[in-house]
Amino acid sequence: MCFTRGNDPATIKVDWESTKSLHNWVDRLNLTCEPGWKIGLMGSMFLLGWSLGCLFIPRLGDTMGRRRPYLFFSVASVFCYLTLILSQNIHLTLVMYFLLGLGNAGKPNLGYVYILELVPTSWQTYVGTLIHISDGCTLIFLSIYFRFISKDWFWFQLFCFVFSTLAIAGCSIAPESPKYLYSFERFDEARAAIKKIARFNRVSKDIRNSEYLFDTEVVH
Repeated sequence: MCFTRGNDPATIKVDWESTKSLHNWVDRLNLTCEPGWKIGLMGSMFLLGWSLGCLFIPRLGDTMGRRRPYLFFSVASVFCYLTLILSQNIHLTLVMYFLLGLGNAGKPNLGYVYILELVPTSWQTYVGTLIHISDGCTLIFLSIYFRFISKDWFWFQLFCFVFSTLAIAGCSIAPESPKYLYSFERFDEARAAIKKIARFNRVSKDIRNSEYLFDTEVVH
């Protein structure tokens, strides 16, 4: 590991026994030997991708539905996470940060609306609050992990990667939002989605197979 003092490179040693030393991107990408502007770009590229994505990606939730865009950006984010974990090149890491930020404009926004439309109205406040609390506690969990569990960032990233993959598996078997389908008068698809949810919730066949019309549905 090295750093530059003026024009002269110098070698530094890290005390890995110290509670303040971490195995992260600094040593994996040898950031002590990279110029400061490249290091700053690691955060900036994520925000740049997020900002650009906000210009058009959230709109996809209204034109293509909630499920497909969310599933697409979730899968793309997992591939970005995996590449970031394996990357040992700062330029590849910068590209992945940009793509991750681009997808982040869709995954949290679309996912939040999607999940709230899948739960009963009486649960929406509790589910929404739990989502925001979990998101806000990320840095707390990360601090506890580095302080008491491990100083290696890899295992925490692997944990996030595994649970992101499980979330994709769960989303892949979930139906489209019935509320979205209802709002676009796609009533047959909405009924099919409701039946799938009812089957998952183990509602009796007599109830979930009963015939009904939506309040705005007109039979020709």
